[in-house]
Amino acid sequence: KLTSAGAVQWYTFLGGAGGDSAIAIQQTSDGGYIVAGGASANIANLGGQTPLNAYSASNDALVVKLTSAGAVQWYTFLGGAGSDSATAIQQTSDGGYIVAGHAGANIASLGGQTPLNAYTASSDILIIRLKSNGRL
Repeated sequence: KLTSAGAVQWYTFLGGAGGDSAIAIQQTSDGGYIVAGGASANIANLGGQTPLNAYSASNDALVVKLTSAGAVQWYTFLGGAGSDSATAIQQTSDGGYIVAGHAGANIASLGGQTPLNAYTASSDILIIRLKSNGRL
């Protein structure tokens, strides 16, 4: 994070042993930040937190909620057996989050939820609605 003068205020690394990426970031209404991207391996612990939803396989979408000071508040994996990624994220008016990306294979269940529309083939658009605490 940079100050208005361009000086480094804080910085952090988010990831594990695999290839991890951040594609989208937004400041949240509480002054923190929400980050969306992907992870190619499990991250069992991030900033002292464990994931809300477990890593599945291949490449999963990854969403991380940071405090205004850059500490990990929560994080979650969103994916299935295929290569999945989050490419956009937006905070909703009720404080939750809407995540957009793609899924490389069917995700039969995610956080105990089943999809509203069935997976078709190849790489489908994936839209996931999260509550403010990162849960589905």
